[in-house]
Amino acid sequence: MEDKIEYEEVPQFTTNSITHLVPLLLAIHAESQDFNSQPISEFIPRVHQHLTRYDSLNLEARVGSELVGVCSVLVEDDVHVGECLSVQWQYILPQYRGVVGIHMMRWVFSVANRLRVQFVAYTQRKSDFEHVVKYKRMRYEQS
Repeated sequence: MEDKIEYEEVPQFTTNSITHLVPLLLAIHAESQDFNSQPISEFIPRVHQHLTRYDSLNLEARVGSELVGVCSVLVEDDVHVGECLSVQWQYILPQYRGVVGIHMMRWVFSVANRLRVQFVAYTQRKSDFEHVVKYKRMRYEQS
């Protein structure tokens, strides 16, 4: 039987609402050299500060009570394209990456559509310490 994945859109993370992310943060730290080059005692507060600093919108993916993925987006003024919806942070446990990743990126584009921003910016991870920023122009019919 396949795991049933449920998704929930949640508003900006606050100091009180971020503690449930700790198991996911531990997984990120263990998996990625991008993050485990710093001690866990510095990594978790740094991510906490980043996620609670901005007015973001977030999508959480769960299997039962287990958090298996998070995607955090916000509208910002990008130096290259102007106002855009940026994926600030995304992590999915390895065993859920295909289906959850596809769902999360569809959600990102649906949020961009809802907000009518012209661009979406996201980072594609190529390898440890190698990332490529990608921009996608949104197309809307003239009204």
